Amino acid sequence: TNATSNNDGQGEQPNVMLHITTHDWEPDQSGQLRVTKGTLVNVSHRAAHGWVYAATVQPGGMSMEPLAEGWIPQAVAKRVSLCRVVLDW
Repeated sequence: TNATSNNDGQGEQPNVMLHITTHDWEPDQSGQLRVTKGTLVNVSHRAAHGWVYAATVQPGGMSMEPLAEGWIPQAVAKRVSLCRVVLDW
C-alpha cells in the first residue's frame, strides 16, 4: 500500500514552501516583489535564472492570505520550517 505522502500535487498549492528573506531587495521591474530582511514569504514557483515567485505571509494571523506577491531572486530567500519560525518568533 502507498503512503499518503505520495499524494504530491493533489492539493491546491502542492509546492508552496515557507521562506524567510535574508536581505532587503528592491525590484527593478514590474511584477517583482520588494522585500525587507526577515520577511516571511511563501514560495510557490521557481523559474530559470534563479528567480522564485513569492507571496508575503502575515505571521500569527488566522488567515494565510498573501499581502503582496511577485518575483524575487532566490538568493535573498532561505527556506525555513514552520516550527522553527514559531520558536524564533
